[in-house]
Amino acid sequence: MVACPVSLCTAQEPLVLDSGVEILFEPVPGADDVGLFCFVKCGYTEDPPGRVGLAHFVEHLVTCADTDERKGWDAMRWTRERKVANAMTRPRYTVYFSIGERSQISSDARRFADVLRGKLEITQDLVDRERARLVVEIANMTEIRPGAALQWRARAMALAGTPESVVGIGLRQDIATLDTAMLRRAVTRTHRPDKTLLVVVGNVDPKRDLAFWTDVFGKIEAPAVPEPIPAREASVLREAITPHPRAGAPFGVVAFRAPEFTDSDFAAFGLGALWLGQRASYSLKPRGRELEAGLWPALYAILDEPRVAYFGRRGNNGERDVDGVRHDLRSFLETSRAAAQERVIAGALPILVRQVEQLLMPGVDLESIEEGPEARAKVAQLRIAATPNGLYRTGLSRGTSLVLGFRTDLMDRFRKTTAADVARVVRERFAFELGSFAAALPASAAPPADVEGQAGPPGGADTKK
Repeated sequence: MVACPVSLCTAQEPLVLDSGVEILFEPVPGADDVGLFCFVKCGYTEDPPGRVGLAHFVEHLVTCADTDERKGWDAMRWTRERKVANAMTRPRYTVYFSIGERSQISSDARRFADVLRGKLEITQDLVDRERARLVVEIANMTEIRPGAALQWRARAMALAGTPESVVGIGLRQDIATLDTAMLRRAVTRTHRPDKTLLVVVGNVDPKRDLAFWTDVFGKIEAPAVPEPIPAREASVLREAITPHPRAGAPFGVVAFRAPEFTDSDFAAFGLGALWLGQRASYSLKPRGRELEAGLWPALYAILDEPRVAYFGRRGNNGERDVDGVRHDLRSFLETSRAAAQERVIAGALPILVRQVEQLLMPGVDLESIEEGPEARAKVAQLRIAATPNGLYRTGLSRGTSLVLGFRTDLMDRFRKTTAADVARVVRERFAFELGSFAAALPASAAPPADVEGQAGPPGGADTKK
């Protein structure tokens, strides 16, 4: 094991075990539960061309399969018995997480160690079952729900020319080409000790618990790396405006590409996107059908690969073109940019920064808490951090920051961002013409034009992404 004083095994200093596994401890005073976040540093941007959805398929298998030592694994029971339990595939990482009692999390740790040893049992029956589930999930998020489909399309346009532009949830025609042997190879290639970061949060003490984690993960011998999955001809998104079989009215989304983490405007862009999001909730007045269709008035996720800010609008029933939703989104942005004056932003800035704090969950030093309003705010923050939801946000924030390469001063950058900075960035970066506009029309409004080679949904209807 690499020499590292336990006192240094904090959010900024993960410990590296002999196996190559990195482990990060984040004790949370007052927490009764433990959260385990297993980050694999491989996401859907590494899917080979023509195999979009491979990483997502692998996530399903890892979550659901038995291991040699743990027969009868039941993923549904796992999610029921933990306070929080799930998995996510993101552009540059996949994360498996569970929050619960110490004994439960110890069991989850041993199972994930089995995965890293190559002990996952991927049977043909499991592949067939999870392929069917994955196809339903893909159809729901890219075909059935027009708002959700447009977010993928707008993202692809906003991030064109980058690996993040792929439809990471998967394409059905690509999922169909992945056989059991390929999927086994993909798991072995990506789920390896030297690609793994463990984040352990909550009721954890490095001095007390380090021996357990070293015993479970310190001596893993990973199997040999198999050959890569071969690429094939890739599908492409052809049109920004397409008919959609489930759209009774036009839907529109405009997406804005965020600056890089290292850009001096990154924090101001994030705060500006949150400010615009507040205005969108009031100005665009989302209706039930919009939310059911996966269309949010605004969306910017700092912890979810913060590359794109979205703004969406649903038109009126019976409309057959996009002029109305395009006009509404353009008008919203122009009005907001005009309203983005320093004095206006200054009034909202403390609330915006607090939103970011609640997402990033900065640590609180108990010894620094004294008397006064600031101390009460820190105690309240500790109470939030000790809840299952707080542990979830803390674990995701710590792992995401390390995997994506957030600077350690990220929260300080948000705090130091001025109202003038935010106002300037809103005016400079959120003009409608700088965004990527995608729209879905009622199916009768235009001839189909979508993903090349995309198979139709069940029942023979045309598929619209």
